[in-house]
Amino acid sequence: MKRLLVTGAVVATLLVGVGMTSSCITRGRPTNNWVEASPQLAELISKQEIGVWEALKKKDKVADRNLLAEDFIGVYKDGFGNRAEHIAQIDDKYQLTEYKLENVRVLMISADSAMIVYRATCSATGTWASDCAQPMYISSLWIRQDSNWVNVFSQDTYAVKKDPQ
Repeated sequence: MKRLLVTGAVVATLLVGVGMTSSCITRGRPTNNWVEASPQLAELISKQEIGVWEALKKKDKVADRNLLAEDFIGVYKDGFGNRAEHIAQIDDKYQLTEYKLENVRVLMISADSAMIVYRATCSATGTWASDCAQPMYISSLWIRQDSNWVNVFSQDTYAVKKDPQ
């Protein structure tokens, strides 16, 4: 009887999970059920995200450190990275010459967390030239720590060669 109850609980949990997932995703595409951030917060989070790009462009390790949470994790084409590794990539082996953020959306996750999602294009020389050769879709999770918003998670996904944008 215990095994039947446990099995039933697992199946019910899976069904609820599937139901919750299907309400937010249809055929692999998000629905519009996400709550958009207020215009003021969207502007603030966008400025913070641009701050990360500017830190990389200006090679400002202090600014980069201040924008990333201590427990930051990034997901990239070559694996995972933490805050120290994100800062360490700022070196003389590249020059980020320009970048552009398009289709920017800031979505509320909770009162103290927001996800910015966008399409990015960039131009660079040196070791970053190949990274900037094709557009990326980026998602970054920002959380409020005390009175500051810091980036705790970011993922870069390269667009397919025939980008519909």
